[in-house]
Amino acid sequence: MKAAHDLLVNEGYSELTTQKVAERAGDNKALIQYYFGSKDGLVEAVGERLIDRVLEVLEQALSHVEGVEMLVEDVVEEMWEFFHGAADLQRVYFDLAAHSIGHEPMKKILRESRGRYKKLLSDRIEAQEEISLSKEERMARITFFVAVFDGLALELVQSGDTPELKGALELFKKTATNMLAAQ
Repeated sequence: MKAAHDLLVNEGYSELTTQKVAERAGDNKALIQYYFGSKDGLVEAVGERLIDRVLEVLEQALSHVEGVEMLVEDVVEEMWEFFHGAADLQRVYFDLAAHSIGHEPMKKILRESRGRYKKLLSDRIEAQEEISLSKEERMARITFFVAVFDGLALELVQSGDTPELKGALELFKKTATNMLAAQ
């Protein structure tokens, strides 16, 4: 899996082959095929490992929050710090997202990982006494929250940590707090 991760980071999804992974890992290609079935199975396993890293950070950020403002502040700050320092995650996530267009197995991997991410947020928001939203409204707001965070993360990848991006991140925190607190 490390070999596949390294190749995804350094060469991207389109250049990844089970043969290259086998060569880098010093394993037989048939062994990789046996355990993962295909390139997509291998990428799914690597993606699962990456999303597990993200979810660990999210769970940590959510573990001690009380109130909407703290929830937003802690989640955004901890996730941003993690994402900012995880160049491998940035590269793989956006590469896989680009390949998910018209590629159902990749789309499934990302949809499932986002579902886990959103469920964690939903459960924690539901536990906040000052927030009483229907499940549909809560999920709509979480979808907005995740989509804007993704957009800011893409801006970080494309433009770097600019003063404008820092301002946008602060604006996002204020907007997200107001959005989640609004009934």
